[in-house]
Amino acid sequence: MIFKTWISFLLFSIITSISPGPGNILTINHALRYGWRKTLSLIIGQEIALVLIILAISEGAELLLSSSSILIFIKIFGIIWLMYTSFQMWCASINKKDSTYICETISKKKSFIRGFFTTITNIKAITCLISTLPSCLTPIYPIVPQIIIMS
Repeated sequence: MIFKTWISFLLFSIITSISPGPGNILTINHALRYGWRKTLSLIIGQEIALVLIILAISEGAELLLSSSSILIFIKIFGIIWLMYTSFQMWCASINKKDSTYICETISKKKSFIRGFFTTITNIKAITCLISTLPSCLTPIYPIVPQIIIMS
């Protein structure tokens, strides 16, 4: 893997990890509601789901790299989907109920499962990774080490 490409992917990862999305909102909500210790199992669930998504996408990366029309379609679909969901959030009404949280209880298993399924079904993350991961892989180098570094 070319160092310049790796740095670009690292910057992309940092920026997307701090941008608002279902995982970030769930993590903040979970931390406020259950405390930071119970949130750790949620985050572990989210990260395991993310690694599985990366592995699944990179398994099909060779197909995506060989067919530029599929990659362009996925990028366009992803852009349209993100614009649609952003517009839906922009137009959504705001619920102004009292939002004081009491430190509730939740099992680590339930927290883990909630984090895992929120991320594994997150179309924003899947679309972003499908559109960027194949373009960051260098076909002249072995794919597996590149995927391990990116995971």
